[in-house]
Parts: sequence; structure tokens; C-alpha cells
Amino acid sequence: MSESSSGNSAVIWVALIGALGSVAAALIGLMPWLLSKPEPSPATANVAPTTAAKATPNLTGPGGVPPMEKKAKPVKPPVDVSFRRAAVPTRGVVIQLANTAAREPLEKVVVTIQRPGEKSDRVFRAEKPIRPNESISVGWLELGNFAPKKGDTVRVRAEGYPVDWEEVINVN
Repeated sequence: MSESSSGNSAVIWVALIGALGSVAAALIGLMPWLLSKPEPSPATANVAPTTAAKATPNLTGPGGVPPMEKKAKPVKPPVDVSFRRAAVPTRGVVIQLANTAAREPLEKVVVTIQRPGEKSDRVFRAEKPIRPNESISVGWLELGNFAPKKGDTVRVRAEGYPVDWEEVINVN
């Protein structure tokens, strides 16, 4: 055997080992994805494989980790509203408003009180955001000497929520 043929075989072996190394690295990189294939759901268990693959998409992200789910914001503001009699008997009802959200403050909160049969309403605008688990009270003092009473409709509006929270006062 000549020296040039043994040199060619060494180059071939080096190239072959390099190619096998690249294939092994690719398989190692794809292992999380290959192992994260979802099991077919009972609805698609008896369906042909091509249809089952279309019906059950792979909902995992890179490395087999599921993508973060974006929670939809509720339509109404997350508030807990209660009513109590004012400490001064002639001053009507006090509206107690609590932010029940776990993390988000309520921005630009507006409390509106409308008396049945009247076209105008009384409005209170919170001066600052209402933090999670924080509460405020709205009574005759905050409403400019207007005393809310049983039968009045209370609406709570907050920035970012398309529908107002609404309830009729049911306390004397």
C-alpha cells in the first residue's frame, strides 16, 4: 500500500467520525423535543396517525416546557363591595370597596351613585390607585354631603375593565 492511499483512508475516517459526531450532537439537542410528544387524547386514539397528528398539536415550547399561558383580564373590575350604615344616623349608607385582585392595583376608580327617578348622579373619583387587598370607603363626606341610601344604584368603574360593577344598595 502506498503512502497516499493510507493518507486518503485517514481523511475518510476523520470525515466519517466528524459526521457521526454532528449527528450525535443533533440527536442530543432534539431529545427534549422528541421526548415531549403528547400522548393521543381519547378522542383521537382511534383516528389514523396523520389525522391524529393534526388534531393533537404539540403544545410544548423549546426544551419540552409548555408556553406561558396569558390569563385574560376579567370583564368587570375585581372588587368586593359592601354596604353599612353610616356612624351618623342621618348620613345614610357607606359604600366599602375592596380590590380583590392578587397583584394589580385598580387605576382611575370611579364610583357613581344614582338615585331612582333622578337623571343626575353623584360621582366619587379615587385620588390614587387602589392596591391589591386595599379598601376605601365612600360616604356622604366623599360625595359632597350627598348621603347614599337604600335603593340607590352603585356603579364602580376602573381603567382597563370594559364593564362596570353594579349593584343596588340594600341596607337601610
